[in-house]
Amino acid sequence: MRRLIYIVCFSFIFSVLNAQEEHLKPTIFDNTDPTRWMYVPPAPEPGIRGDQYLFETWKKVELVFAGGQSRNDLYVNLDLETQKLEISTEEGIKVIPNGMVNNFWYLEKGDTMHFVSANRMDLCSSMDVGYVEVKYASEETQLLVLHTLDVKKPSYNERLGIGDNNIKRYKERSYLVLRDKKCATLSGSNKKIQKQLVDVLRNKRVNSLVDKNDLKLKDEEDLTRLFELIQA
Repeated sequence: MRRLIYIVCFSFIFSVLNAQEEHLKPTIFDNTDPTRWMYVPPAPEPGIRGDQYLFETWKKVELVFAGGQSRNDLYVNLDLETQKLEISTEEGIKVIPNGMVNNFWYLEKGDTMHFVSANRMDLCSSMDVGYVEVKYASEETQLLVLHTLDVKKPSYNERLGIGDNNIKRYKERSYLVLRDKKCATLSGSNKKIQKQLVDVLRNKRVNSLVDKNDLKLKDEEDLTRLFELIQA
């Protein structure tokens, strides 16, 4: 119930940010669509380790479009390399244009996993991010997860005959806190993250709540718990 409240709060905030957004109609899911921007991804390439998709299996989600329409019968995945949301259809995979979907969510072991478009958000990140995961949201504060992809080039040295000749893809996650118009990236040790939170939240209760509840802020569950305790 608490996570559903967060979704309602964040959806309201996001609707304000997108008040001027052009109303796009989700007609792309009609198989008679003549625009033909659908594509089928290439077959797996040799020499590549790891994939670019956030989810191991495609998730059946509820999508909310920019025009207010919603769909709850579509399977999607997030391509971290392009930061595009993709939909699986009988004809193949379709890519959703930027700005068409405001947010989507699905249930995972009883928890609501909620993602919103970063298209109109002012994030303190140099990375090009299409969607962010919402771990906590109130009218003033949001705790967000950025899902990105780190691609390592082959390290093989032909002269020496050593190294790895594969391209490697690593899925990474980082945490952002939005408070009013301020944004902070959380990183480092537990103590460093604690100090960063005190600075951005301007709340002296952070220190006492961390100590009292023995919270390890590098742990996502404990980090989210801190925001819930502050709001309580």
